[in-house]
Amino acid sequence: MLALHADPGAFAEDLTEPLSDRAQMRWVLGRWRESWAEHGLGYLSIRAHRPAHEIAGDGPPPGSAPLPQGLLGVVGLTPLTTADRPALSAYWRLSPAATGRGVATEAMRAVLAHPQLGGRDGDGDGDGGAEIIAVTALANRASLALALRLGFVPAPPERPVPGGRGGDVLLVLAGS
Repeated sequence: MLALHADPGAFAEDLTEPLSDRAQMRWVLGRWRESWAEHGLGYLSIRAHRPAHEIAGDGPPPGSAPLPQGLLGVVGLTPLTTADRPALSAYWRLSPAATGRGVATEAMRAVLAHPQLGGRDGDGDGDGGAEIIAVTALANRASLALALRLGFVPAPPERPVPGGRGGDVLLVLAGS
C-alpha cells in the first residue's frame, strides 16, 4: 500500500503529494479502518485475478499483456460531512501499471452497484440518502474521464469544493 501511495506516477496529474514514509501510511490506514468500523464502508484494494486463459492453460489473448500481480489500486466510498447534506466521497488511486486498462472503472462500478457500499443497483437508498461526490484536480484528465464514465457530472460552480484546495473540481454522481 505504501509503494502505491508513494509512487509519483500514481499522482502524476493530481494536486496531492505522494506519501513519503511508513508513518504517514499507517496514519492513513488507521483512518480507513475507522471508517469501516464506524460506517461499514470504506476503501477496497484491487488485485488481479488469474485470467481464464491462464486457468485453462492457454496463452494471453493476442495483443494483450497480463495485469501485474499484487496491488493494482484502491477504490471506495467514505462518508464526508459537507455543509449541504451527507455525502459519500468516492476515491480511486491506481498503479501506473494498471492505468488505462479499465481496472478503476470496473472496480468503481462494482462499488457503486453494491447495496451496502453505494446502493446504486436497487432502490438507491443503500447509502442512506447521501449524495455521492468526487473531488479531483481539474487538470487530472484520467480522473475526470473515469468520473464521467461512472456518471459523475460537474457540480454547479457556486458550490464549494470540499477541502477548499484551489485547482480541484467537485463532481456529483447523477441521480445520487
